[in-house]
Amino acid sequence: MHAVRWSTIGGAIAILVVGTGLGLLLNSLMGTPLPLFYEQTKVLPPPDVPQVTLEEAKAAFDEGTALFLDARPAGAYAEGHIPGALSFPLTHFRQLYPQLKPQLDQATRLIAYCDSPICHESVELVQKLQSKGYSNVAAFVDGWSEWEVANYPVESSRK
Repeated sequence: MHAVRWSTIGGAIAILVVGTGLGLLLNSLMGTPLPLFYEQTKVLPPPDVPQVTLEEAKAAFDEGTALFLDARPAGAYAEGHIPGALSFPLTHFRQLYPQLKPQLDQATRLIAYCDSPICHESVELVQKLQSKGYSNVAAFVDGWSEWEVANYPVESSRK
């Protein structure tokens, strides 16, 4: 009985090895082979979307010259966010915009952020606000992850 199991396992491994080898061979023969590993790349905002660096975002925070807008889902915001930032999930723009408009209108500068350089929500939030007439808005593309790594101040809504 043990011999049957080992031969079955050996056969399965052989099929797996041969299949993987054939797949890699066929992929290498393609004109444009598929990448073997998925690489996430930094979002490059269009030229009409102003950006701020980590250092510029921190300076605006320290000087109190900007209102930060967290474009991440509400749960992520609750876990941690830049102190004083408003939760403004891109997916709820239509519902939240009328509520947040008075604060947005009073702000000297608006800085939108999301998770990281591979996240697009901050850029899309900037574009939506630009379409509403805001010209004082920029995307902090490095986002929350870089803010945390830099050990800058954070705030949590969780008790």
